[in-house]
Amino acid sequence: MKLYNKQLNKLEKNNWDLVQNKQGNVHTVKIFKEDGKVFNEICEILKLSAYSSIELAVIATKEDIENENN
Repeated sequence: MKLYNKQLNKLEKNNWDLVQNKQGNVHTVKIFKEDGKVFNEICEILKLSAYSSIELAVIATKEDIENENN
């Protein structure tokens, strides 16, 4: 999935260094209530109230190798 230009501009404005590839820079992960503990913990951590499933958007960014070494 690819982000819309408005979304890309907003992320770039906030200094996100996005990965650009043919497959897109966003993937979604769907977690169902049947997943048990994982579902409950995500709801708690992110303060979500969901009844059956949660869909998370994962945005790929480039690694900052320079800062990792410090």
